[in-house]
This record gives sequence, C-alpha cells and structure tokens, in this order.
Amino acid sequence: FYFYYVVHKNKTETIVVAHEPTPPPNWDIIRAQDENFSAVLFRDFAYTLFSKVHEARGNRKLKNMSQFLGTKAIEALERLQLNIEDVHSVIVGAMTVSDLSRAHRNKLGDVFTLRLKFEANYTEVVNGKEQAVYTSQSWYFCRKASALSREPDRIASLDCIGCGSSFEPDTTGTCQHCGQHYEPGEAHWRVDSIYQINRRQVGPALTSSAPDVGLNLETLFAPDYWEQKQRMEEENTDFKMEEITGRFKYIFNVLQSSWSDRNLNKLRAFETDHLFQNHSYWVREYERQGLRNILKNIDLEKIQVVKIRSDKFYDAITCRMWAGMVDYTITNSGDLVCGNRSKRKHFSEYWTFIRGRGVKSHDKTESQCPNCGAELRISMSGECEYCGSKLTSGEFDWVLSEIQQDEEYTG
Repeated sequence: FYFYYVVHKNKTETIVVAHEPTPPPNWDIIRAQDENFSAVLFRDFAYTLFSKVHEARGNRKLKNMSQFLGTKAIEALERLQLNIEDVHSVIVGAMTVSDLSRAHRNKLGDVFTLRLKFEANYTEVVNGKEQAVYTSQSWYFCRKASALSREPDRIASLDCIGCGSSFEPDTTGTCQHCGQHYEPGEAHWRVDSIYQINRRQVGPALTSSAPDVGLNLETLFAPDYWEQKQRMEEENTDFKMEEITGRFKYIFNVLQSSWSDRNLNKLRAFETDHLFQNHSYWVREYERQGLRNILKNIDLEKIQVVKIRSDKFYDAITCRMWAGMVDYTITNSGDLVCGNRSKRKHFSEYWTFIRGRGVKSHDKTESQCPNCGAELRISMSGECEYCGSKLTSGEFDWVLSEIQQDEEYTG
C-alpha cells in the first residue's frame, strides 16, 4: 500500500513529514569486534526501547529503565511533558541511523556511539485529558566496544541484564533479585542524551494524500550486491531467487487486501512484531475515525532485489517494489474524503525481508504453518495456534521487516 505520515498543522493546512536522506551506517565497525551483532536485532531493540521508555515516562517509572538510560537522557524525558499521567499507543513511523563511530568514555573505555532519529506518534494523558502527539527525537547511544550483543531471544528484553527478572532497582541501580549492578552501556546499549526536534499536538491525518516524489529516482543497488548474491547461493544450495521473490509478491498482495479490509489477521504470519503493531495502529485509527482506505486493481508491476545482507542470526533481502492501484478513502457511509475512485496511482517502495540464517526452503504452502504443516492460524503474538512456533521472527521463512519510501532509502 502507499504508506505515508501526515499531520495537521491547523484545520485547513496539511503538511507531509519529509525525511532527509541519511547515508547507511557501516555496521562492519561493530561486527569486526562483536560477532553477535545483528542490524536486524538492533533495530528491533531500538523500536522496543523507544516505546517502553515513553510508556515508563507516562507511568513515572523511568528508574526501571535506568539500565539503558543515562542521567541526561532521563532528565530530557522528564522535561518533555510536565504533569504527565500516562503515555500509550506509541508507534514509531520511521527510524534512521547515523553517526556510527568509535570513541572513548572515561568509565567505559572504548565505546561504539551512534545517533537514532525517531519519528513517532503517541498519546499523552495530562490533567485527565488525552492528546495525540507527533514527535521527532534524536537519541544518542553508546556501548562498550568489547561487549557482546545478546542472543535473538534476549536482546529486545528490557529485564535485568544479569538475571533476566523484571528490573526493579534499588536506589543505587542494583537489581533487587540478583544483586548485580551494571554501569549503563557496559553490557548493553545506553542512551546518553535525547533531543526533541519537533513536536505537534495533532491527531493522525487520514484524509490527505501525497504524491510519490521518488518514483522516478534511480534504483539504489548495494555496491556488493552481486558478491553477496553469489555468497548466498554458495551457502544455500536450495537458494532460488524466483521462489523467494514469489513469496515476497504473495506477502505484498496479502498486505494490500488486509489493509483495505481493515482486518490484518491473515497478514500476521508475514510481518515482524514491530511492523505488524505499526500497521495495526493505523487500521485502528481508520476505524476510530470512521474511515476506510480502499485499495483496488492492485498490480505489483516489478520487483527488483537491490541488497543482500547476512549476520550470525539472519539473512536480509531488500527489494524495490513498483506498483499501481486505485487508492481512495471513504467514510463508513461511503462518502469520498480523499483520493479518486477510478484514477490509478503509481509508487515504489523499498521492502526488507528477513529469514533465519541457514533456514532451508520447505514444501509447505502459504496457507500452512511452515513448521508443523497445519492450517495457518496465528495468534496476535505471532505463534502458530497448533505447534506454538514463533513464525513472525523469520525462524522458519521470510517475513517482512521494514518498508521505506523511495525518496528516503539510501542503500
């Protein structure tokens, strides 16, 4: 679908949130010393951290996040909104990584540092009243260079780094369960500082559209694309790009129909948790506003693989997807509020799919669990209702991890 973020500046004017292109980070700086580092897992961790930190801000329990927050970051969060009573419905619309480098800190020694820019929506409760907020924030991270990244099932957990219990520190920051104290940044990533770039108290605008300004931009291929493709083929004897892109096309079509029907249940097995939560939020928002975004005559015109990456845990493939469709928004009573009922629009986006490293192809259909072969029935937590396998992590087959607009993608 044609996905965009817009916010009302006032009752009569709408602006599109534009993202200035940022060169992709050179993750090899970290991988050279940390064999466990996975860009896929780091992004999942960052999405989770942003959401949970803001929820903790609303509950006035930021101390429970002190394993991951420096003093300056906590102070900045507390200044975002005084008299806060709650924060909920936190949805990250975009996250860009920049300024990855190696530096030195007095307590930690050599560290990796980087900047994450988040663009997000959340709801704040102040004086008993809810207010929808769009925010753009820069978070500056650091981590001891010699630390080893956590395993896939633990990296996004924000429990005690030492024992895995719910982190409820005493006044010194020591876990009350295991008695261990970690200097923030010593064993996991720490947020040193946070700066709010933009903030608007506005609700999601769903009755406006924007042209695809990047449709005619040149396709960006990774410089080592052919080298990585050859490596992937050598490591996976059953690797067949035609079969893989066939699954990508299937996921594309499931997403469009699920979105238009305002029912994402059949999509659950094909998206990572973060992306599914993002899409679910927007579907609920359409329902709340009494609207429906109709997508018709959908045609995936072209799919082009542009980048292949692998780490210790995951393979990732990024494709540029060109498509055309009729796209318009109506009220529940059928009145047109946005778009055109008959005019097709064309767009392109970059989609990234992930799968567990070394996972082999299987003979199950798209309507079967890739693990047990039963009818595909997935819980909202992403698990097969028959065998309990977590299907949305990419452990068994390719799942959609990220969608980027063509004008934002930098390779």
